[in-house]
Parts: sequence; structure tokens; C-alpha cells
Amino acid sequence: MPDGLSPTLQVLVLGAAGIGAQWLAWRVRIPSILPLLAVGLGVGPALGWVGPEPLLGELLPPLVSMAVAVVLFEGGLTLDLHELKGNGTPVLRLVSLGVLLTWALVYALARFVLGLSPPLALVLGALLTVTGPTVVSPLLNHVRPTGTVGPLLRWEGIVADVIGATLAVLTLGALASGAGAGAIALGLAKTLGTGVALGAVVALALVELIRRHAIPDRLEAQVTLALVLVTFVAGDALVHEAGLVAVTMMGFVLVNQRRAPIAPIVHFKELLATLLLGSLFVTLAASIDREDLASLDARTALFVAALVLVARPAAALLSLLGSRTTLAERGFVAGLAPRGVVAVSVAALFADRLEGIVPDAERLVPTVFAVVLGTVLVYGLGVGPSRTRPWPGPAAGRGGPRHRGHPVRPLPRGGPRAPRAPLRPAGSEPRPSIRGTAVGAAYRPRGRDRAPPAGSHSDGRAGSCHCADPQCRGEPARSPAVRGVLRTLRGLPPARRAR
Repeated sequence: MPDGLSPTLQVLVLGAAGIGAQWLAWRVRIPSILPLLAVGLGVGPALGWVGPEPLLGELLPPLVSMAVAVVLFEGGLTLDLHELKGNGTPVLRLVSLGVLLTWALVYALARFVLGLSPPLALVLGALLTVTGPTVVSPLLNHVRPTGTVGPLLRWEGIVADVIGATLAVLTLGALASGAGAGAIALGLAKTLGTGVALGAVVALALVELIRRHAIPDRLEAQVTLALVLVTFVAGDALVHEAGLVAVTMMGFVLVNQRRAPIAPIVHFKELLATLLLGSLFVTLAASIDREDLASLDARTALFVAALVLVARPAAALLSLLGSRTTLAERGFVAGLAPRGVVAVSVAALFADRLEGIVPDAERLVPTVFAVVLGTVLVYGLGVGPSRTRPWPGPAAGRGGPRHRGHPVRPLPRGGPRAPRAPLRPAGSEPRPSIRGTAVGAAYRPRGRDRAPPAGSHSDGRAGSCHCADPQCRGEPARSPAVRGVLRTLRGLPPARRAR
């Protein structure tokens, strides 16, 4: 344990550093993983203020595993089934053929560039098939691509995370037991099947409980979190590493069903995932030893460059060859594959299990950290926002951006249209002006007579909300008496009551 800081202060430093780093990332508009890793390395190996392993001891691996499960559940809640319309084949190719090609290419680079042993190169190749959804989503919100690129990359990030983590675990188990490729394929099918079935059953049971009001509204989020953790542990107990698949499937089923509202669950998971993500990155970065960081050399930088310039473009372009995606979309997909929290977490969990199985196991964790930091630096700082119409993004929900649960039509190219002048029949008298009167102070023109107020919607963009709520359109709520006075001043007959 570092000298000078009590366990209470160490926990405080971890929490405050995670929140502060994410605020800094928002302030300077960079991916949050960069300041999180920098702060973690600063309070850990550099200054020695925090020692996660001495502080948490044997609780560190299960806490990291549960935090990853919550993060993947949050990712499953962003998987909208309607986004697969027209994207099903590209997504399937990226998470099947793309994963296998990436595994083979990373294995070759690890062997001939880093000089790793074949067993460690196999584990590293399986581990780096993942792309970080916690990094991809913020980059997509920053770049704002059009077309199908956004949903395609987001689906790949979440599904490939689960498959890649499972492949890495099965590869490690095969190395320990001496099994071959057939055992890995059979184990992958068994893990995916068990996880999908368990996650779907638990999600449907939760939906039925919410629909029948068996859970009070104020406890829906808490009960869901408890079920997520129970599902994760139960999945791992049934089949090794099936828990991650189960919690991801649980989030996917919840967000695509229409039998029960899940708004409190969605809001709670966003808050919890943000807190866990910051603390998890800082904790894992602070747990790296200085000796492991000192082992990184020019070969590591060359390995990261080869991943960005060779492995990802080759795997993405070959996977999407013959699909309906355009050449520009393929190029964008080939140029965006940052690694994130899942790769770092699984590598940290593998560190102890690899000792005694492969001779150079201590090189796994620093290499993965170097890849995560390098890819985020290249992809995060090397792209800029697009000038085209923004892609709605995962926070928008089903059918594009939403405000108060109603769809919002995005603005046309070039910004909002100028307000149109109200039309009236030729030769008719202009309607009386009520500006400057007491009634006029409570009146604002509706519909096409006024432009939508900037920033009036929750997603930060102006638009038009097609619902009956006048507050959604930026209009004041008017009583029947006020509406009657307005109709009289405008020379209109009294409104008839509906029978």
C-alpha cells in the first residue's frame, strides 16, 4: 500500500479522478479514455498514491468482472433492432469473418513484430479482436457520420466485444488443457447459446414483472441492476464466460420490447455506467507496474501502427467486400477501430492465470494498454466532426432523436428555415394586432409562423416535435378563456364544442 494515503483516501482518489477526468475530456472535447488512462498512470505508477491490488486484494478481479458486465448491459440497451434493416449482412460479416481475420493478422504481427511466443500471440490476437463501444460511441457522436456507418460500427463494437472476450477465455482454457481448434469452436457455440437463452429468459421475466406492476417504479432500476449481476454470475456458473453474453442479450431484449416502459432503467444505467467506466479505467491503469511500462519499446509502437494501418483496413475491407456498403463507408469503417475497457479488463484478469502457462505472460497487460492508448490517440485525435447532417446516435433512441418520448424531425441541410409569413385571402382585412396588449404578452404564434427555438430539445438541436404537448413546440399552455379572447380579436367565430 502506498505510504501516506489511507485506504479511505485511496478510494476517494479513484472516484474523484474518474469523474474529474471525464469532465476534463468533455471540456476539451477529446475521448474520455485518454485523460482516464493518463490520470490512472499518474496516481498509480508515477506518483504511487493508489495501489489497487494491495487496497482491494482478492476483491479486485470480481469487482472488475461485475463492472464490465454492467458496461456491456448498458451497451446492449443501445442495440436497436430497427438499425439492422439493411445492415444485417455487413454486421454479420464484421463480427464473424472480420473477427477471424483480425485474430489471424494480430497473431502474425505479435509473432514477427513483438516477438511473442505462439501461445501468448494467440491470446493477444483473440483479445484484440474487440473494439471498444465505450470509445466508439463518443467518437461517433463527435464525428457525426451519415448513412449506415454509425449503427454498423456500434453494433460491431458491442457484439465483437462479447465474441472477442469469449474467444480469449476459450483460447486460454485450450492452452491450459491442450485442446485444439475444435474444442474452441464448440466452446464458443456453447457459451453463446447458453448466454443468449439465459439473457432472453431473464429479460422477458423482468418485462412481465414491470408490466404487471409487481415492482414499484422507484425500485425498477435497482431490481434491474440486481438481476444483471445475478444473471452474470449464473451464466458463468452454467458455462464459463457465458455471463457477459447473457447480460448483453438481456439489455438487447429489454430495449427492443414494447410491452413495458423502461425509461427509469435507461436513465439509471447511463449514470451507473459513467461512474463505473471512470473508476474502472483509473483502477486498471493504476495497477500497472513501472517495470512493465519500462518494457515497452519501439517495437510496441510499430505494432500499434501496423494494427491501425494494416490489420484493421485489411480485415474490414475484406469482410465488407460484396456488401451494399459504399466505398466511402467501407473506408470509414476501416479507419475506426479503437480498443477500450473490455480489452483492458480481460487482459488484467488474464495476467495471473497466464503465469506458468506461457513464458512471457508479463508482457500481455502493458502491450494491451499500449494498444488502447495508441488507437485512441490515433482515432480520437485524428478525426474531426463532419459537416453533414448529424447521425442521431444511440442516445436518440428508436427512430431518430427524441424529445419527451416523441420523434423529432432533424433540421434540413443549411440550418433552420426562415419563418414564413402567414397567408390570408386576397382582399381580406388584416387581422388585428394584439402586440403590446396584456393578451399579446401571453401569445406567441404557432406552427409555421415562428421558427423553432434553438436548443429547445433535449438533444441540443432545434427541430419540430410532432406531438400535442405545446411545451414540446416551445409554446405556452393557454386556457380556454384565453383562446376564446384570441379568436374574438382575430375575427373568428367561437369554437364549437365537440359532441
